[in-house]
Amino acid sequence: MNIIVISSKYPPEYSGSGLRAHNTYKRLISKYDINVKVLSSSIVDNSNKKYVIDGIEILRIAQKVKKYNSINRKVSIKPSRFNLILTRIKSKLSYYAEALLTIKYLIKNYLWIDIIHVFGNVSVTSAAITFAKITRKPIMIELVNLVEKPSYYESKVLSLFYEKGYPNHATMVAISQALADACLRIGIDKNKIWCRPNPIDEKKFNLIQSLNNPSYKEVHEFDSNSFVILHLAKFMPRKKQEFMVEVLAKLPDQYKLILAGPLVDSGPLVGRDIEYYHSIIGKIKRNGLSTRVKTIAEFVDHPERLIKHAKVFVLPSVMEGLGTPILEALACGVPVVANDIPGVFDKWVHNGINGFVCELDAELWAEKIMMAAKISSTKMRKASAEVLEVASTEVIDAEYYRRFNEILN
Repeated sequence: MNIIVISSKYPPEYSGSGLRAHNTYKRLISKYDINVKVLSSSIVDNSNKKYVIDGIEILRIAQKVKKYNSINRKVSIKPSRFNLILTRIKSKLSYYAEALLTIKYLIKNYLWIDIIHVFGNVSVTSAAITFAKITRKPIMIELVNLVEKPSYYESKVLSLFYEKGYPNHATMVAISQALADACLRIGIDKNKIWCRPNPIDEKKFNLIQSLNNPSYKEVHEFDSNSFVILHLAKFMPRKKQEFMVEVLAKLPDQYKLILAGPLVDSGPLVGRDIEYYHSIIGKIKRNGLSTRVKTIAEFVDHPERLIKHAKVFVLPSVMEGLGTPILEALACGVPVVANDIPGVFDKWVHNGINGFVCELDAELWAEKIMMAAKISSTKMRKASAEVLEVASTEVIDAEYYRRFNEILN
């Protein structure tokens, strides 16, 4: 079985969906008779490149008309009407530049490809979906961002010959009920929707405290009497790390906070995200919380170590397709407090059972974090088992392979 993976971003560039795609296919290759090639885009780099990671061949296509490389770019300044028009033109030109290279690559590999598997929504992935629509190649499309109505960019000329929207033979993967409902809203047949959580590596995220796991002293500098709150996410405004500093200020001194995750150093949003990170540091200092907050502004290689040493895991993000770290925390037996996003977080976090979902009010969050810290280990053991029963890599990988065969047949 030959599968071409088309991803909006791919390692070494960080993105949750890109990293998940890579790890998924490393497992699938080891378990089944599957061959894989990867076609990726990028927001950090703006050049084409061939490279190999873990034996997987990757071609990056990045040919944006404007190359973003200034860390001083101010995204908060309202653009003029002329600049808006110019941006639209450049966006269209960038699409065609990348789409043509994508189509060329797919035509070259046409006979090799059995299935196209798409992650994300950029020019390269959009062109691949169009290719599958025209050629009727089997395709699986993973929706990774929460949107009201899923869509992808396609030339209006194509609508003269083909029905607008996703190919009617595509299998849509929705990582939350909210995304499954969004698919139904745009007329996707419910039998073409696979609603499932992202896979959780049960070998890493579990209740077992291996002898090889580091002690708390090796993970953070807080003492053993501290109640550690962990927020594990990329530093960007919608993840709401700044909000957690406000929450910590309302908690007793024994509560400490770890903010961990990558911070971009290039790309179109680097100015915004670096400015946001510095605003967090400023708020920590202004509130006199420097001894109670630890920031780790880098990709975390072993997130399970941080999670297993946390008392409560938090995710106040305002927009998520799923929020995979929530499932990882629950699998480790750590209670969760999360933003109230219907159809997403409330599917997994149940008030008083394994954590709480609530609106973004600092006083309320402080109260819920203290309540979550008191949830019994018996309840959390049950929560861990329930998550791994439906979201372990063993379960999800087997279902991938079954659906791939179903698509081909």
